Amino acid sequence: MIDSIKKNVPVVLGSGLFFMLIFIPSLNARDSKPATVKSNGERLYMANCEACHMLGSNVIQPEKELVKSDKLATRKIFKEFLSEKHGVMPPFQDIANDTAGLKDLYTFVRKLKMTSWEYEPKNEPPAGEVEPRVPTPPHNAK
Repeated sequence: MIDSIKKNVPVVLGSGLFFMLIFIPSLNARDSKPATVKSNGERLYMANCEACHMLGSNVIQPEKELVKSDKLATRKIFKEFLSEKHGVMPPFQDIANDTAGLKDLYTFVRKLKMTSWEYEPKNEPPAGEVEPRVPTPPHNAK
């Protein structure tokens, strides 16, 4: 009897190892959620802007929504705006002086603007520019 057990040990261990190699990784794969990949612009927005400009709004001055800002008309205007202090908003010189970071943030904020406004652009604006839009006054403005 001991001899038959000794003969079957490699088969039992091999079967257990096979099970662990095949089935355990697939269980972990099903339980894990896919990571969302954020663009550099989104990361910059979340780190520097989101606290006061949630979803393109403006927590400090609600009537001055980010998504309706004329400061998004061109990347140059956006850069100039970020370079200076405005009310309680500090200057973001590090982003304004980083060409790639500025472009990424500008692109991300423009997408917020386009998805938030629900309008059909007549013609595609040239790369890096957005047609200036006049903000509509709040519904309770006189």
